[in-house]
Amino acid sequence: MKKARLILTTIIVLALVLVLYFLLQPLDLLINNNIPKLQSPFLNYFFIAVTTIGNKSVLFILSLLLVVFLLLRKRNRDAVFSALLMIFSSLLVEVFKIIFARPRPSNPLIEVTGYSFPSSHAVTSTAFFLLLIYLFEDKIKNKFLRILFTTICTVLAFLIVVSRIYLNAHWFSDVLSGFILGLYLLYSFLVFHKP
Repeated sequence: MKKARLILTTIIVLALVLVLYFLLQPLDLLINNNIPKLQSPFLNYFFIAVTTIGNKSVLFILSLLLVVFLLLRKRNRDAVFSALLMIFSSLLVEVFKIIFARPRPSNPLIEVTGYSFPSSHAVTSTAFFLLLIYLFEDKIKNKFLRILFTTICTVLAFLIVVSRIYLNAHWFSDVLSGFILGLYLLYSFLVFHKP
């Protein structure tokens, strides 16, 4: 049953990603052309700082710290699960980038390299910060702290995703597809992780 559900979900997600890639290009151009109207020195600084949290090197360190913490807490299964999720997320993004080979927008506010589709920041940040909610939400007994923790993780993931559009580092469809792929990867790993 788990396998059939995962196969169906995989087909739906891949179809959705393809649809977004091909059908949203006019919207991509519209958003990209209008983003400069919203940009300001303060927002530029803010979103550059936010997007840095989703950089590969930062997420690698955060993931490593998470795995070490889980191992120290004797949560070995969670540690392996977390490491595999983040490794697989990064690898899948690279495969997709090679397959689609989509150029990035020509007017980024920051230095960017490589292909555009999907957004690595969107995939890995979504997977990582929602993973934190899954791993720790039930462990936080204080209701206020639990809500605060969940809100911070959700807002961080959202802001990192938005930062890629604001900074013109990605097209809108790159980021939306990346967000969907991040959710899908977490879901697919949870299917096998839950007892």
